[in-house]
Amino acid sequence: YMAFAAATGRLLAQPRRLPFGAAVTLMGLPRPDQNNLVNGIAEIGIGGSLGTLYSEFSVATTACGPADMSDSLERGCYLICLMFAGLSVFWRIGFGQSVTTSLEDQGLRQSTTVQMRAAEWLALAAVGGAFLALALQLASGADVWGSGLSGIDKFMCEAGR
Repeated sequence: YMAFAAATGRLLAQPRRLPFGAAVTLMGLPRPDQNNLVNGIAEIGIGGSLGTLYSEFSVATTACGPADMSDSLERGCYLICLMFAGLSVFWRIGFGQSVTTSLEDQGLRQSTTVQMRAAEWLALAAVGGAFLALALQLASGADVWGSGLSGIDKFMCEAGR
């Protein structure tokens, strides 16, 4: 956070703190607060994971996807959930700790790390829910293999609507 002259190594300026948490740099431009960035990413992960869990619940109970959720939104939720779960598993294998633990070491607000922890655990729960929904479909005798990788029996869904 301190600015130094390249040639002399002297301290030129120290940033001032603004009330909303951003720092003013040497040029006077605000540096964005990283809590807001991580909060936004976590909220996207939470929304995607909740959408995925809702879709899986609908598939498990009706053998069809949710009627009130568009296919594009459902696919987007699955992709967001897959990215969060994949990042979480990769981070745990590669660095030996969760993403949230790494963020706690960066000095972010506690509310930010709580949101990221919720996004991480919801994504992992949604991956487990996908296996559970598939197992319930297989146990009920639905033809999940003839419809590609979706796991939904299209003929049963169209007959029910």
